[in-house]
Amino acid sequence: MKRPEMSETVFFGKVTAGMTHEFKNIFAIIKESAGLVGDVLSMEEDAFKGRKAMERGLSRIRTAVERGVDLATRLNRFAHSPDQVPAAVDLSEIADRMAYLTRRPAGFRNVTVEPSPAKEPLNVTTDPVRLQMAVFLAIEICLDLSAPGGRIRLIPEKNGTSCGMAVRYEGDEAPDRDVPETVTASGQWVLLDEIMGSLRGSLRSIGKGKGLFLSLPEKIRK
Repeated sequence: MKRPEMSETVFFGKVTAGMTHEFKNIFAIIKESAGLVGDVLSMEEDAFKGRKAMERGLSRIRTAVERGVDLATRLNRFAHSPDQVPAAVDLSEIADRMAYLTRRPAGFRNVTVEPSPAKEPLNVTTDPVRLQMAVFLAIEICLDLSAPGGRIRLIPEKNGTSCGMAVRYEGDEAPDRDVPETVTASGQWVLLDEIMGSLRGSLRSIGKGKGLFLSLPEKIRK
Protein backbone atom coordinates (compact mmCIF):
# COMPACT_ATOMS: atom_id res chain seq x y z
CA MET A 1 0.00 0.00 0.00
CA LYS A 2 1.41 3.34 -1.01
CA ARG A 3 1.50 5.86 1.83
CA PRO A 4 0.12 9.29 0.84
CA GLU A 5 2.14 12.32 1.87
CA MET A 6 0.69 14.99 4.11
CA SER A 7 3.16 17.27 5.85
CA GLU A 8 2.23 19.96 8.32
CA THR A 9 2.70 22.52 5.54
CA VAL A 10 0.26 20.69 3.26
CA PHE A 11 -2.21 20.43 6.12
CA PHE A 12 -2.08 24.16 6.79
CA GLY A 13 -2.36 24.83 3.07
CA LYS A 14 -5.52 22.74 2.74
CA VAL A 15 -7.22 24.53 5.59
CA THR A 16 -6.13 28.08 4.77
CA ALA A 17 -7.06 27.64 1.09
CA GLY A 18 -10.65 26.93 2.05
CA MET A 19 -10.64 29.81 4.51
CA THR A 20 -9.39 32.31 1.93
CA HIS A 21 -12.30 31.36 -0.32
CA GLU A 22 -14.62 32.17 2.56
CA PHE A 23 -12.93 35.56 2.97
CA LYS A 24 -13.45 36.27 -0.74
CA ASN A 25 -17.15 35.45 -0.44
CA ILE A 26 -17.47 37.81 2.53
CA PHE A 27 -15.70 40.65 0.77
CA ALA A 28 -17.85 40.14 -2.34
CA ILE A 29 -21.00 40.56 -0.27
CA ILE A 30 -19.61 43.69 1.39
CA LYS A 31 -18.64 45.18 -1.97
CA GLU A 32 -21.98 44.38 -3.60
CA SER A 33 -24.02 45.63 -0.65
CA ALA A 34 -21.97 48.77 -0.23
CA GLY A 35 -22.42 49.49 -3.91
CA LEU A 36 -26.17 49.15 -3.55
CA VAL A 37 -26.24 51.55 -0.62
CA GLY A 38 -24.09 53.98 -2.55
CA ASP A 39 -26.45 53.87 -5.54
CA VAL A 40 -29.48 54.49 -3.36
CA LEU A 41 -27.86 57.39 -1.54
CA SER A 42 -26.84 58.99 -4.84
CA MET A 43 -30.50 59.32 -5.80
CA GLU A 44 -31.40 62.13 -3.45
CA GLU A 45 -34.99 62.53 -4.55
CA ASP A 46 -35.66 58.78 -4.27
CA ALA A 47 -33.68 58.21 -1.10
CA PHE A 48 -36.74 57.65 1.07
CA LYS A 49 -38.37 55.35 -1.50
CA GLY A 50 -35.23 53.28 -1.57
CA ARG A 51 -35.03 53.00 2.19
CA LYS A 52 -35.99 49.31 2.33
CA ALA A 53 -33.37 48.40 -0.24
CA MET A 54 -30.78 50.39 1.68
CA GLU A 55 -31.71 48.69 4.94
CA ARG A 56 -31.40 45.27 3.32
CA GLY A 57 -27.97 46.17 2.02
CA LEU A 58 -26.81 47.47 5.38
CA SER A 59 -28.13 44.34 7.09
CA ARG A 60 -26.11 42.16 4.72
CA ILE A 61 -23.02 44.28 5.38
CA ARG A 62 -23.41 43.89 9.14
CA THR A 63 -23.91 40.13 8.84
CA ALA A 64 -20.89 39.77 6.57
CA VAL A 65 -18.70 41.84 8.88
CA GLU A 66 -19.71 39.72 11.88
CA ARG A 67 -18.97 36.57 9.91
CA GLY A 68 -15.62 38.00 8.86
CA VAL A 69 -14.67 38.80 12.43
CA ASP A 70 -15.59 35.26 13.52
CA LEU A 71 -13.64 33.77 10.63
CA ALA A 72 -10.57 35.89 11.33
CA THR A 73 -10.67 35.03 15.04
CA ARG A 74 -10.87 31.29 14.34
CA LEU A 75 -8.11 31.47 11.73
CA ASN A 76 -5.91 33.39 14.15
CA ARG A 77 -6.38 30.73 16.84
CA PHE A 78 -5.64 27.98 14.35
CA ALA A 79 -2.53 29.76 13.14
CA HIS A 80 -1.22 29.84 16.70
CA SER A 81 -1.43 26.04 17.03
CA PRO A 82 2.31 25.48 16.49
CA ASP A 83 3.34 28.15 19.03
CA GLN A 84 4.04 25.64 21.79
CA VAL A 85 4.64 21.89 21.53
CA PRO A 86 3.52 20.09 23.57
CA ALA A 87 0.63 22.25 24.75
CA ALA A 88 -2.52 21.76 26.81
CA VAL A 89 -5.65 21.73 24.64
CA ASP A 90 -9.33 21.16 25.36
CA LEU A 91 -10.76 18.47 23.08
CA SER A 92 -14.11 20.28 22.95
CA GLU A 93 -12.35 23.35 21.53
CA ILE A 94 -10.57 21.15 18.98
CA ALA A 95 -13.91 19.61 17.97
CA ASP A 96 -15.49 23.04 17.52
CA ARG A 97 -12.52 24.35 15.51
CA MET A 98 -12.25 21.36 13.18
CA ALA A 99 -16.00 21.27 12.56
CA TYR A 100 -15.78 24.90 11.46
CA LEU A 101 -12.65 24.43 9.34
CA THR A 102 -14.11 21.46 7.44
CA ARG A 103 -17.50 23.06 6.84
CA ARG A 104 -16.66 24.02 3.25
CA PRO A 105 -15.47 20.61 1.93
CA ALA A 106 -18.33 18.93 3.81
CA GLY A 107 -20.81 21.36 2.28
CA PHE A 108 -19.72 20.35 -1.22
CA ARG A 109 -20.96 16.85 -0.38
CA ASN A 110 -24.11 18.03 1.37
CA VAL A 111 -22.80 16.66 4.66
CA THR A 112 -22.71 18.56 7.95
CA VAL A 113 -19.91 18.34 10.51
CA GLU A 114 -21.04 19.15 14.04
CA PRO A 115 -19.16 19.33 17.35
CA SER A 116 -20.69 17.77 20.46
CA PRO A 117 -18.85 19.45 23.36
CA ALA A 118 -18.21 17.48 26.53
CA LYS A 119 -19.99 18.58 29.69
CA GLU A 120 -16.66 19.37 31.30
CA PRO A 121 -13.23 20.27 29.83
CA LEU A 122 -11.25 17.29 28.52
CA ASN A 123 -7.69 18.58 28.54
CA VAL A 124 -4.75 16.78 26.97
CA THR A 125 -1.13 17.83 26.63
CA THR A 126 -0.04 16.99 23.11
CA ASP A 127 1.12 18.38 19.75
CA PRO A 128 -1.86 20.58 18.74
CA VAL A 129 -0.99 20.64 15.04
CA ARG A 130 -0.69 16.88 14.68
CA LEU A 131 -3.82 16.30 16.73
CA GLN A 132 -5.76 18.62 14.42
CA MET A 133 -4.21 16.85 11.43
CA ALA A 134 -5.51 13.56 12.82
CA VAL A 135 -9.04 14.89 13.32
CA PHE A 136 -8.96 16.50 9.87
CA LEU A 137 -7.92 13.20 8.23
CA ALA A 138 -10.57 11.27 10.17
CA ILE A 139 -13.21 13.72 8.93
CA GLU A 140 -11.94 13.35 5.35
CA ILE A 141 -12.20 9.56 5.64
CA CYS A 142 -15.77 9.81 6.91
CA LEU A 143 -16.65 12.32 4.18
CA ASP A 144 -15.49 9.80 1.58
CA LEU A 145 -17.93 7.30 3.09
CA SER A 146 -20.83 9.70 3.66
CA ALA A 147 -24.00 9.89 1.62
CA PRO A 148 -25.55 13.30 0.82
CA GLY A 149 -27.61 14.54 3.74
CA GLY A 150 -25.49 12.71 6.28
CA ARG A 151 -23.90 14.10 9.40
CA ILE A 152 -20.49 13.69 11.02
CA ARG A 153 -20.27 14.42 14.73
CA LEU A 154 -17.06 15.18 16.61
CA ILE A 155 -17.47 13.86 20.14
CA PRO A 156 -14.82 14.31 22.86
CA GLU A 157 -15.09 11.38 25.23
CA LYS A 158 -13.52 10.19 28.47
CA ASN A 159 -13.20 6.51 29.24
CA GLY A 160 -11.70 5.83 32.65
CA THR A 161 -8.27 7.43 32.73
CA SER A 162 -8.00 8.00 28.99
CA CYS A 163 -9.84 10.31 26.62
CA GLY A 164 -10.11 10.93 22.92
CA MET A 165 -12.23 12.08 19.99
CA ALA A 166 -14.95 10.09 18.26
CA VAL A 167 -15.47 11.08 14.62
CA ARG A 168 -18.84 9.44 14.09
CA TYR A 169 -20.76 9.21 10.82
CA GLU A 170 -24.55 9.33 11.10
CA GLY A 171 -26.59 8.74 7.99
CA ASP A 172 -29.06 6.41 6.31
CA GLU A 173 -26.50 4.84 4.00
CA ALA A 174 -23.58 3.90 6.24
CA PRO A 175 -21.15 1.37 4.70
CA ASP A 176 -21.56 -2.21 5.93
CA ARG A 177 -17.80 -2.68 6.45
CA ASP A 178 -15.33 -1.43 9.04
CA VAL A 179 -13.65 1.82 8.04
CA PRO A 180 -10.15 0.34 7.46
CA GLU A 181 -11.58 -2.03 4.84
CA THR A 182 -13.07 0.88 2.90
CA VAL A 183 -10.02 3.16 2.76
CA THR A 184 -7.09 0.82 2.10
CA ALA A 185 -6.82 1.89 -1.54
CA SER A 186 -5.95 5.45 -0.57
CA GLY A 187 -3.82 4.53 2.42
CA GLN A 188 -5.50 7.20 4.55
CA TRP A 189 -5.89 4.77 7.45
CA VAL A 190 -2.13 4.08 7.42
CA LEU A 191 -1.30 7.79 7.46
CA LEU A 192 -3.79 8.51 10.24
CA ASP A 193 -2.47 5.57 12.25
CA GLU A 194 1.07 6.97 11.89
CA ILE A 195 0.00 10.39 13.14
CA MET A 196 -1.78 8.88 16.14
CA GLY A 197 1.33 6.80 16.85
CA SER A 198 3.44 9.97 16.89
CA LEU A 199 1.03 11.32 19.52
CA ARG A 200 1.44 8.08 21.50
CA GLY A 201 -2.24 7.44 20.90
CA SER A 202 -4.21 4.78 19.07
CA LEU A 203 -6.82 4.49 16.35
CA ARG A 204 -9.80 2.17 16.01
CA SER A 205 -12.95 1.82 13.96
CA ILE A 206 -16.38 2.38 15.52
CA GLY A 207 -18.50 -0.51 14.30
CA LYS A 208 -19.60 -1.01 10.72
CA GLY A 209 -19.15 2.23 8.82
CA LYS A 210 -19.85 4.33 11.92
CA GLY A 211 -16.59 6.25 12.07
CA LEU A 212 -13.33 6.39 13.97
CA PHE A 213 -12.12 6.88 17.51
CA LEU A 214 -8.84 8.71 18.18
CA SER A 215 -7.64 7.66 21.62
CA LEU A 216 -5.08 9.64 23.64
CA PRO A 217 -3.36 7.82 26.53
CA GLU A 218 -3.29 8.92 30.13
CA LYS A 219 0.44 9.64 30.15
CA ILE A 220 0.07 12.67 27.84
CA ARG A 221 -2.81 14.16 29.78
CA LYS A 222 -1.95 17.21 31.83
